[in-house]
Amino acid sequence: MELDKAEGLVKKYLQGETSIDQEKELRDYFLSQNVAPHLKQYISFFKYLAVAKEQQNKQEIPVFDTLRLRKGYKKRNFAGFSIAAAVVVLISVGTYVFYNVDNTNKNKNLGTYENPEDAFRATQKVLSLVSNNINIGIKSVYYIEEYQNVKNRVFVTSNRERKNLKYQTKNKTNLK
Repeated sequence: MELDKAEGLVKKYLQGETSIDQEKELRDYFLSQNVAPHLKQYISFFKYLAVAKEQQNKQEIPVFDTLRLRKGYKKRNFAGFSIAAAVVVLISVGTYVFYNVDNTNKNKNLGTYENPEDAFRATQKVLSLVSNNINIGIKSVYYIEEYQNVKNRVFVTSNRERKNLKYQTKNKTNLK
């Protein structure tokens, strides 16, 4: 390999920009005897990579034995947690029923009337209150509309907007 090409590949390799083929070329170069003197510092690195690639772990790991133990342990915990959760739910439901049964018996008077005439009078009274409040709300809307008209008259700046405003006020007076 040429010296310039080797130096360029080393720079690319250190920046992480080389392809697999270029890395193989570099490894072959540094494992050969024709390495330039100023690049000899990289020989040990590439020798280590070659040796590490050849190494394999030959030790057996008892994976299945540990998994069997863990699965049984998890099943036992799951059963315990499910029993505890069921007890908590039962206690919660029992407490809710115990304290709320009395409240349902006390609230039997729901505002019903035995006499239809009394019910009719009460309904008329409620409807008249609602009608009065709606009428007050409608009157306040008229005040807001009048305020908007006055505000538009005061703050109108262009002639076109003034003409549109006069046209709108004429149409409103004709409609009333």
